[in-house]
Amino acid sequence: KFNTETGEFAGQNVFAANKSIIEKLRSQNMLIKTEDIKHSYPHCWRCKEPIIFRATKQWFMKIDHNKLREKMVEVIKKDVEWIPLVAKDRISAMVETRPDWCLSRQRYWGVPIPAFQCAECGETFTNSAIIRKTADLTRESGANAWFEKRVQEIYPENMICAKCGSGKFLKGNDILDVWFDSGVSHKAVLETREELGFPADLYLEGSDQHRGWFQSALITAMGIKGKAPYRKVLTHGFVVDGEGKKMSKSVGNVISPTQIMKKYGADILRLWVASSDYVGDIKLSSEILERLADGYRKIRNTFRFLLSNLYDFDISKNTVKTDDLTEIDKWMLSRLSGVVEEITGYYDRYEFYKVYRAVYNFCVYEVSAFYLDVLKDVLYVDAPDSGERRSVQTVISRILNTLVRLMAPIISFTTEEVWSVMALIDKEKSVHMAFWPSLVKDLTACRNSELDAKWERILGVRNGVMKLLELKRANNLIGSSLEASIEFYSEDKDTQTFMKDNLELFAGIFKVSQVFVVEKDKEGMESVPGVINTKALVKRALGEKCQRCWNFSETVGKNKDYSDLCQRCFNVVVERSNNG
Repeated sequence: KFNTETGEFAGQNVFAANKSIIEKLRSQNMLIKTEDIKHSYPHCWRCKEPIIFRATKQWFMKIDHNKLREKMVEVIKKDVEWIPLVAKDRISAMVETRPDWCLSRQRYWGVPIPAFQCAECGETFTNSAIIRKTADLTRESGANAWFEKRVQEIYPENMICAKCGSGKFLKGNDILDVWFDSGVSHKAVLETREELGFPADLYLEGSDQHRGWFQSALITAMGIKGKAPYRKVLTHGFVVDGEGKKMSKSVGNVISPTQIMKKYGADILRLWVASSDYVGDIKLSSEILERLADGYRKIRNTFRFLLSNLYDFDISKNTVKTDDLTEIDKWMLSRLSGVVEEITGYYDRYEFYKVYRAVYNFCVYEVSAFYLDVLKDVLYVDAPDSGERRSVQTVISRILNTLVRLMAPIISFTTEEVWSVMALIDKEKSVHMAFWPSLVKDLTACRNSELDAKWERILGVRNGVMKLLELKRANNLIGSSLEASIEFYSEDKDTQTFMKDNLELFAGIFKVSQVFVVEKDKEGMESVPGVINTKALVKRALGEKCQRCWNFSETVGKNKDYSDLCQRCFNVVVERSNNG
């Protein structure tokens, strides 16, 4: 309602009074035209009622004072890293066109503006002495000092009105815009805590803060210090439902963090956040969480498999030196070093969704589906203390020790659980206190580009062979791949030589019982998919099936005491028997 200052309209509702005001203007011959129009009108976001505007005196910060606007635009473009890069253009445009900053608000709560009004002439003013006195009182008595103290207790001694010379004052009732409160956090936080420093490494908030916090912090910092309060600024989208719609309680499409944690655990919630590309809005639904839970289980199962194969591995006694590792183990360490470099780069660039994808692919496709799969024979069949088995365990230990550190920032509870059962020398109490893998010098030294290139070629051959084996399995020529024998021939001399030089590796890598390289093309040979000028003949393996390792070998039945074992298994069994 209008107050007494409005004379004859006092007490009337501000909207209902429109008719009376129009009639007043008309009666005084001051109305040119009146017309009703329909238009979009601002409403309160909370109570949904129409906004009532009123003209009042306010405190402002002049954005163009001392070329502040120009300086801010320059700092935005030259001194700050914006993530994603499009954020730079967005905040630049907003700063270039923004009006002066209205610092005052008329509310009953908030941080007061330390200003006084002369009781005689009505002049409102503040100065550094008043601000310092108010700050001292706030430190002594708390944030309510301005409201609780009498006027005489607040203003400095001998203060007089500069306009009329009066010494009688009233306290100002305006409070500071809350964006000013958050905007000066660099002053209140960074510069008051010994462990912190100015500017901040990173400001992180939603994309709407280009208009809010990021701007208010920049304006105040530039006004005080002439420097940006942050080195980097990262902005993210907002959470929406699976169909991209805004979450709303009234619609019923809200999924609360508590619900997610009760059903899946906190790590799935963390994994969902980390696996989302936050540049745009982030979708959340039960289906998305189910897929992530499946991905999480695969990573967790990789940890479990790695741990389960280290039960008899003493890291201080059984670790094999890098130079003495088998070739496939050296390659896996080289690959692991490459993964650490790749993932460290993703973390440095805040590309967390790429971290998850890279770790998932490494665990599922390279570690589980290939490396551990082809080396199960060594882990389960070889003698426990054999050089080949200890070589694999050495690398498994390194993979586990590396992966648990790489994923600690994301699945914090799972990695802490894994860490608690790992056997390490001089192990830190928590994985979150451990060094980052890229700081481990000997892992970096394991990088071998020549070995990487060689094994990339080997894996190319393997992919082609796997397709041929699958066709033979579909045609019932073989059941398990161990029932197969493969003969290779290549018209390309380099490929033929490559196959011969690595012949001893292929049976284990292809998971077949025998591999041969022949000098001539044979009837029934088929092209190996993905390998140029190379053919292969898949047929039934030679010999009988060993009941211990399941490989087919012509040595099965040669030893009377263990007629169902191949020579390799026979040697292991005899050795273990002799050792008790």
